[in-house]
Amino acid sequence: LKLGVEWRGRYRAGAGVYLLSRGVRSYSPVPLPTNAHSEIRFRYVAAYGEYVIRGNPRWEISAPVQLGYGRYYHEIIGEDGVRTQTTRDRVWLLEPTIGGHYRVFRWLGAGAGVGWREAFAVQPQYGDQLDGPIFYGRAKLFLGDFVKVVRGRQRLF
Repeated sequence: LKLGVEWRGRYRAGAGVYLLSRGVRSYSPVPLPTNAHSEIRFRYVAAYGEYVIRGNPRWEISAPVQLGYGRYYHEIIGEDGVRTQTTRDRVWLLEPTIGGHYRVFRWLGAGAGVGWREAFAVQPQYGDQLDGPIFYGRAKLFLGDFVKVVRGRQRLF
């Protein structure tokens, strides 16, 4: 979930909250019992800045950069389903991306993007598990145009 503001149609800034809802299978930092597996989980908050490279009122391509801080841990799931966690450690993240969106309606858009996530201040054995390419899809609600629709100043569709 991200919220932000825009200046002059080209610059944006804001903050977001990110949760890895399902664990991603990973290498365990500790030896595991037979038939057990390990999942990495992390959550973080981020501040972002974004520059619109190209666009018109219907579509755009932009280059956002995020700086985030959060916590990560491993969850070890035994063959009997019992879950245990390693200690939570901090992580700093830098995420340069390129993305775009298309306005389906004046007040609603859909988009996608690609980029890279680089983790800092992590234990060496976790660096490769948190670093890597990122791909995202997004739905954008344009609040200014949505308020105009709600107040009856613009058509819904």
